[in-house]
Amino acid sequence: MTEPTKKSWSKRIVLTGVTLLSLGALFYAEEDWRTTREWRAYEAELKTTGVDLNWRSYLPKPVPDAQNFAKTPLLESIGYRGRVDTNLMGHLNLYPLGSSFLGDYTNGTKANLAGFATAYAGLAGLAGDKTLPVGVAALGSLKLLESELAELREAAHRPYAQFDARGDDPWNLTLPNYAALRQLSTLLSLHASACLEAGQFEIARQDIQAMSRLGDALSSHHTMVAAMINVHLQGGAAMQPFWEGWSARKWDREDYASFLAMFSRVDLLSQLKDSMNGGERSGVYHIVQNLTPRQAALLFKPSLAESAATFGDRLAQARATAVFALVPRGWWYKNFMVYDQVMRSDVEAIDVANQRVNSEPLWASNEKVDQICRQGGPFMYLAAMGVPNISRAAMICVRNQTMVNFARVVCALEIHRVESDKYPEKLADLSPKYLAKLPHDILTGEPLKYHPTDDGKFVLSASGWPESRGTTAKNINASKADWSWPR
Repeated sequence: MTEPTKKSWSKRIVLTGVTLLSLGALFYAEEDWRTTREWRAYEAELKTTGVDLNWRSYLPKPVPDAQNFAKTPLLESIGYRGRVDTNLMGHLNLYPLGSSFLGDYTNGTKANLAGFATAYAGLAGLAGDKTLPVGVAALGSLKLLESELAELREAAHRPYAQFDARGDDPWNLTLPNYAALRQLSTLLSLHASACLEAGQFEIARQDIQAMSRLGDALSSHHTMVAAMINVHLQGGAAMQPFWEGWSARKWDREDYASFLAMFSRVDLLSQLKDSMNGGERSGVYHIVQNLTPRQAALLFKPSLAESAATFGDRLAQARATAVFALVPRGWWYKNFMVYDQVMRSDVEAIDVANQRVNSEPLWASNEKVDQICRQGGPFMYLAAMGVPNISRAAMICVRNQTMVNFARVVCALEIHRVESDKYPEKLADLSPKYLAKLPHDILTGEPLKYHPTDDGKFVLSASGWPESRGTTAKNINASKADWSWPR
């Protein structure tokens, strides 16, 4: 048997190479055809659900600047990421912040105004006057921002409240300066608490309304971050001084009527659901349809800086780009389908029209994401990286919306007490005279629990968030302590 010649070896190598390339091309074409076919079927199914995944559909419509709360000079100066007035921001940063100063109305803790005034004096290098009443001292600490806060109170009456959202890509839109806005809301809350202590009840009420309008402006941006800051604003920072004024009997009938109208506009579930569709699903949908290999490399390999500084960085970026260029387009579609099936389950658990949330699918999606992360695979990247902790966000959202609903009922109860000199025996007595429609338990759909007490007060509560899966509306109360309006 003759040994193969050099020429025959070359032929074999060429033939093997051609065969491998042909098999690779065949694999690529089959994978792309199969997954793209699945994708078209999934897109058709999505259309039947009525969900709009065009990110532009979620952008706020233009409104006149003069009628827009967010167009105040203060919010124009510090309200947007990347275009901040450093002098004004420097004033905000002079103030000590923290939950210990803001208080926690849910457990009956008032704002720590004395601690706030003392901390500010220390940071500013001032000698604090301990003889001043606590409210006056706190207001003195905040006088540096008094004109800006007054500007917000005045603008709160404008009919619109929305931040700009400009850009040609959902991931590169003009974004609110979330950190600054949260800081501002905390200072507004402390200012309202200080006004209550100082007897300036009308200014305190206006501060609370300005905070609520700030939350309204954030709701124009359909992102999870904006939604959760609004949840904090409406159910936390704005609620704190409202509760303090209520517990000290400092609000009058007109105040309660004004607060009732304000709280009745708040719909945190709606914004959470819109953020899941508009800021999350539609954004990822846009990425999948328009992703370039280089963008994919930066998205899935965050360690690769977008502007590579060294030759090694540029080489690593080029290698990753080449790898992603070989990925069949259909695999991106398959990634979106896995991601979106989890997100759809979460979205469908939130029933905005009936103000209900089913916690069971949210628990299930958490377990699904954990399973995806453990399992891995080429179709799991988007789900593993992109599905947020919806069950945690939903729990906070439901709790704060429940507190807002409590506040609505409290306003109606207080108006009833002013007119009848007592609280009603049952909540049904409030409707329709004081409340057109009574809010219900978001988790069970049942009426809120209420009864007047012998000491002239009342108990108001609803079901708390279940601690585990398998908790139904029938046994939900046994799994978690109720959420209650603090007495």
